[in-house]
Amino acid sequence: MFVRIRHILFGPILCGISLALAILVSHPVAEMGLDDDWSYIWSANALATTGHIIYNGWATAILGWQLYMGALFMRLFGFSFFIARVSVLIIAISTVVLIQRLLRRLGMSDWNATIGTLTIALSPVLLSVAFSFMSDVPGFFCIVLCFYSCTRAIQTSSTRKTIGWLVFATISNIAGGTVRQIAWLGALLVVPSTAWHLRRRSGVAIVALALWMLSVGAISWAMHWFNQQPYSLTDALVHPPHGQLKGVLRNIALRNTLAVSLFVLPVIAGFILKLPLHDRWTRFQAIFLFILSIVVGFCGLLFRKQINLELEITNGTVMNRGLTSGSGILGRQPDMLPYEFRMLLTLLLIASLLGFILFCLNASKIKGPDWEGKNRFTWSSTGALFVPYTVAYIFLLVTRTNIFDRYLIPLILVAVAGLLRLYEQKIGGRLPSLTVGLILMFGAFGVCELHDLYARNRAVLDITNEILSTGVTRSEIRGGFEYDAWTQLQNSGYVNDPRLIVPTGAYRVFPMQPGLSTACQSWFSDLMPSLNIRFALAFDQTTCYTSSSFRAVSYNAWLPPHNRTLYVQKIP
Repeated sequence: MFVRIRHILFGPILCGISLALAILVSHPVAEMGLDDDWSYIWSANALATTGHIIYNGWATAILGWQLYMGALFMRLFGFSFFIARVSVLIIAISTVVLIQRLLRRLGMSDWNATIGTLTIALSPVLLSVAFSFMSDVPGFFCIVLCFYSCTRAIQTSSTRKTIGWLVFATISNIAGGTVRQIAWLGALLVVPSTAWHLRRRSGVAIVALALWMLSVGAISWAMHWFNQQPYSLTDALVHPPHGQLKGVLRNIALRNTLAVSLFVLPVIAGFILKLPLHDRWTRFQAIFLFILSIVVGFCGLLFRKQINLELEITNGTVMNRGLTSGSGILGRQPDMLPYEFRMLLTLLLIASLLGFILFCLNASKIKGPDWEGKNRFTWSSTGALFVPYTVAYIFLLVTRTNIFDRYLIPLILVAVAGLLRLYEQKIGGRLPSLTVGLILMFGAFGVCELHDLYARNRAVLDITNEILSTGVTRSEIRGGFEYDAWTQLQNSGYVNDPRLIVPTGAYRVFPMQPGLSTACQSWFSDLMPSLNIRFALAFDQTTCYTSSSFRAVSYNAWLPPHNRTLYVQKIP
C-alpha cells in the first residue's frame, strides 16, 4: 500500500518541486513591479490595511480571491512585493500538481503525464508568471480544476457522483473565476459540453441546465458589481479585428499557433523519433523535408534583410511579451540571441511541425499498442472536454490587439493533452530522452530569462536609490513603466487611464511635459501625469536626453550579453 501511494505521489511532487527549484535558482528578488502586478499588489495591500477591495485605474481583471490571498500573506508576513508573489507561487505549484493528475486521469502513463506536466511547468512562458502577482496563474488554476472535475464526472459510473462533480466544477469555477473573467469559460462552456456528452445519464441534462442558469446569473451579478467599482476598468468581451484580415491571420493566428507549437516542441519531438523510416516512401518524404529545411535556412541567412522568418520568440519575446518589465526605459534592450540562432530555431520548429504532419500521414504504418481499457478516455470524451473551450478561447484571443505569450498557457495545456493522448494510442511507451533534454533546455532558458529580468530590476532600484539620495524626488525619475506606475499610485492613488468611467471625470487630459519632444515621451506618459521628469534611465547613451553626473550601473546577466549597463540621462 505504501509503495503504491509513493508511486502515485512521485510524479506530482516532482513537478511541483521542479517548478519551485526553477524559481528559486533564478533569484527572483526585487522590490518593484513586474508588468501589471504593481497594480494588483497595491490593491492587495489596500485590502490588507482597510479591509476593502480598492482598484486603481489599471485592473481589467476582477482579481477576487487572489487579492484576499495576497492580503492574508501581507498580514502574516508584512508588506513586500516578494511576499505577494510567494502567494501566487503556491498557486502555481498547486496547478502543476493538478495538471499531472489530470493527465493521468486522461489515460496517460505516470511517466508521460509527468513529462507532459514538466513541459508546461518549465516552459519560459509559465516561469515568467509563476512568480509574479499577475492573475494568469490563478485563472489558469481555476480552468485546470474545472477540467479535472469534469474528467472525474465522465469517468465515474455513478450518476449521483457525476452530478456531484458537475456541481463542484460549476461552483468552484464561479467562485474561482472572480480572479480573471476568462476562467468563467469553465462554468459557461466546459461543464455544459461535458453534461451534453453525458446527457443519457438520468438527471444530468436538467441539473446541467440549472447549473448553467446559475452560472449566468452569478457571473452577471459579479460583472455588474465590478463595473460599479471606482477606478475599475471594463474590457469588451469581443474586440473587433484591427487592420486587414490578412494581417490579423499573419500576425496573430499564425504567429501564436507557431508560438504554442514551440512551447510543446519537446512532446512533438517524441513523434518525429518514431517515424516509420523502414518504409521507403516515408523515408523519401523525410529526406525531402530535411533538404528543404536546409535550403530555406540557407536562403534566410543569405537574404536576411529581404525575408524575416524568425518568430520573435527567441529574441526575448517569450519573456517580453509575457512580462514587459523594462518597457519605458530609454534605448534598445540588448538582443539575447543572434539572428542566426533565432533563424535556426525557427527552422527547427517548422521542420518539427512538418515531421509531425508526416508522422500523422504515415501513422497507419505503425503498429500501436492496445489502447482499449476501462480507464482510457475516448476521443469523444476528450473532444467534449476541450474542443468547445478551445474554440471559444481562440475566438476571444484573436480579436485582441495585443496577445502576450502568457495568454497562450491554457492552449499549451490543451495541446499537450491532445499530443500525449495521440502518443499513447499510436506509439505507447515512454516519451524519449530527447523530450526530457528539450524540456531541460527550455527550462534553463526560462530560468536565465527570469534571472536577468530580476537582475535588471535590482539594477533599476540601485541606480534610482542613488539618485534619490541626492535629494531628487521619486516623481522626477523615469525608471520604466513599473517603477513610474508605483510612483503614480503613491502620488495620486490611481492611474490616469482614458478607459476610466467610474467615478465620472476621473480621467483628465494633461498637457505634455515642457522640455520633452513628442519622440522622447514614453507611451505611458499620459497615464502618470503626477510625474515631472528630470532624470530618466536608459539602456544606452540615447540622444533624447543629455548625459548626467550620475554613474552608470552594470549588472550581470546569464544570457548574452552578460555585462549590461543602465545609464542616467538628464532632460536638457
